[in-house]
Amino acid sequence: MPFQSIGRVVGDFKFQAETRVFRREFHVLRKSVYGVVLGRAFLDQTKTLIQFCHRIVERIRPCLQQRSRLFLLDKSPCLKGRIRCAVNGAEAAAFPDTGSDLMLVSGDFCRRNKVTVHRGPQYEQQMELIDGSTIRTNGVVFDAELEFDVPPVPVEYNEYFDLAETLCSAMISPTSKSKKKSTFVCELHVIDDLPCDVVLSSSFIFSQRVFVRFGSLFSLKPAITTPSYRISLQGPSWEACWDIEEARRNSTLLRISILPKL
Repeated sequence: MPFQSIGRVVGDFKFQAETRVFRREFHVLRKSVYGVVLGRAFLDQTKTLIQFCHRIVERIRPCLQQRSRLFLLDKSPCLKGRIRCAVNGAEAAAFPDTGSDLMLVSGDFCRRNKVTVHRGPQYEQQMELIDGSTIRTNGVVFDAELEFDVPPVPVEYNEYFDLAETLCSAMISPTSKSKKKSTFVCELHVIDDLPCDVVLSSSFIFSQRVFVRFGSLFSLKPAITTPSYRISLQGPSWEACWDIEEARRNSTLLRISILPKL
């Protein structure tokens, strides 16, 4: 799915309601469904995907969009900005594409790992690429288990005390090192010639705060085949951050326990 740039222009860009102006070079596409597309390097530089997510708003009404979209504009997405994960227990590299409406998996990955793919016209969907051209998916994987090596985030208030009890037990028994992972059951649409194992959709990226929560899983190296695929990164690890969070939550629980009953 290559897209050829027909030239380059230099111009000024700024975010709405902000004063800072960025002088940037833009690649020109012959056709594009959007007037301007911001690259990942620029979004990282301006911390738009981590610290200033309020800049991102949805302006397209879903009823006006006739088909799902897929962008994948980055060069060599399999070697840059991948997230280490597992699909049905098989090691994979996921590429977060904020321009994709569907969760995708490559046909090659499915063949290598014997993942069951449902094929046929009823399992295919039409997708629009950034230049307006369309492709069709080649099938779907139902109930795929997508796993990331980061702690899950409780979403219900009444789950807090169950979690606090678990954390207290873990602190009492420091030898217990069972580490929970975030697991999601989802449908993965198959594209046979997808240039990476998995593509994460925009809705998954923003609902799960991927660039914030999964920061320790980003890798700049090609996938390796050995069972252990952890790499050393600068800054505190997720284990250290989770230990801090455990201490904070237990301190809060202690303060709550001494409050007078109403």
